[in-house]
Amino acid sequence: MPGALMRLALLILAVVMAVRFLKRLGRGPLIPRGATGKPRLPRLPQPKVLAFKRRPHDVLGVKEDASDEAFRGAYLELLARNDPSKVTDMSDEVKDKVAQVRTEVEEAWTQVCKEREID
Repeated sequence: MPGALMRLALLILAVVMAVRFLKRLGRGPLIPRGATGKPRLPRLPQPKVLAFKRRPHDVLGVKEDASDEAFRGAYLELLARNDPSKVTDMSDEVKDKVAQVRTEVEEAWTQVCKEREID
């Protein structure tokens, strides 16, 4: 009987140790404890903000295989539509947005001119 109790105690001890080991294994690497005794969580890297630029034909609103005249017409139309002189009496937000759109349109036109060797 004492041998059976000893085997039972050893079995219970082995199970408890195995459960603790498996819990720690599932939790990942050991986490160092801070001054308060609570586990310190590792600092996670901050997500990077990705800035996706639109392609020139998307900015100008024409198909990629459109003619040079279609690109030029779209460019001139967008410039006329986003003319800063039309929004002089509006809020600063609107002025900033118009300036931003106009800059984006001009950059797209410059890139199209380089790619297609226009002017």
